[in-house]
Amino acid sequence: MKFVYYLSLNKIELVHITHSILQKNTSSQSIWWGNLLSESYNKFVLSALMIQKVKFFTYK
Repeated sequence: MKFVYYLSLNKIELVHITHSILQKNTSSQSIWWGNLLSESYNKFVLSALMIQKVKFFTYK
């Protein structure tokens, strides 16, 4: 199972994330950027774009 989350921007961007990164957030369909900011993989993207909220959905 892979994860994809779209950024709340004017232009929608898709970013692929491994299961291990969002493993602790699988129980929720919406997560705050503060939770992802601690992850080194997403730190650059979220800090640069200054995302306020990130939503993700699963796909097989």
